Amino acid sequence: MTAQLITLPLWQKLAAIAAVVTLGLTVAVGVVAYGRARSVVVTPKSPTITQDNSPQPSPTPDPDRDRVIALLGYGGGQHAGGRLTDTMILAVIQPKQQRVILVSLPRDIWVELPLKPTELVGSKLNSAYSYGLDTRRYLERPPEFTGNAGGGQLAKYAIKQVTGIQPEYFVAVDFEGFVKAIDNFGGVTVNVARPFTDEWYPIEGKENDTCEKSPEELAAVATLSGTLAEQAFPCRYEKLEFLAGRQQMDGATALKYVRSRHSNQDGGDLGRAARQRAVVVALKDKIFKLEAVPKLPGLLTTLSWHVSTDLPLAEWDDWLQRADDLQHYHITSLVIDDKTQLKASKSSDGQFILVPRQGDWSAVQAWLQSELASPPASDSATQLQ
Repeated sequence: MTAQLITLPLWQKLAAIAAVVTLGLTVAVGVVAYGRARSVVVTPKSPTITQDNSPQPSPTPDPDRDRVIALLGYGGGQHAGGRLTDTMILAVIQPKQQRVILVSLPRDIWVELPLKPTELVGSKLNSAYSYGLDTRRYLERPPEFTGNAGGGQLAKYAIKQVTGIQPEYFVAVDFEGFVKAIDNFGGVTVNVARPFTDEWYPIEGKENDTCEKSPEELAAVATLSGTLAEQAFPCRYEKLEFLAGRQQMDGATALKYVRSRHSNQDGGDLGRAARQRAVVVALKDKIFKLEAVPKLPGLLTTLSWHVSTDLPLAEWDDWLQRADDLQHYHITSLVIDDKTQLKASKSSDGQFILVPRQGDWSAVQAWLQSELASPPASDSATQLQ
């Protein structure tokens, strides 16, 4: 059914957008609405070679067509690896089904990136955004993967390689922006479905701490890889504990909740995907309350330096007109996991990586297409209500 166009106050429109496409899109919509688009919306560069230069008819806009957006969360800050995307989600928005499907992508997936003029370079999925913004390495990469939008463009390229689906746009938010946004609303109440303990959550700023190890001990650790190498430096990590039930979380706690990866009870990418969805629902519930409205101006001013997107203003306007329907959308999580679709392997330089279990990405892509075409689930736990 075609959505009815209505006029709502700006705060209600912003809140409705939040219900659909997670915190990254919420922030970007708000920033644009308050006239700060220049520091947030980036313009991709054109490819060197155009496949077809002949005039093409302009398609009639379809307000009910599916939208596909790459949501990227990265550490930021000054430490090494600050632009590695710890969180990568393909958001498929289906207006006709009134549904949003969030496809979580493990960061260790191995992909081939166009970083050299005549050859592809193997790399982890979470490095694509970083390489696209790099001004020191692979400077001869194609122009569409350079400049302010280069990171998002390269991340979209990598995501399509795995999923077979081309994201139209990207929204990237650093972790500081995530924390500030939630704190600006006074925190969120999250329904923790499964209790868990994570003994190995990384502490910001201690990534290179030697933990008072001697030179001989450091040399021995250098021979290790993967989890063994990480856990050789216990001072770099803290212990997290989350109990089941409804819990109030500030921004820092919510970030730890969605990033945690190493618990025995709720670890791995399946657990993270469910927790990310729980925070989306919690944020939507908080924004739709009237007491959150006075906090919007402060949020938008604070976060303009923490968000980047290539989503044009016209696209935002279209969604703002749909605000009333958006609050009724369902949200569903899918994960490309290492139990059925991926398997562990090692790169030529010894890195832990994930590769397709069937040898190529065709089986993963077929499964994903089947899931996207299936009817919306009636499970109320997946609803944004």
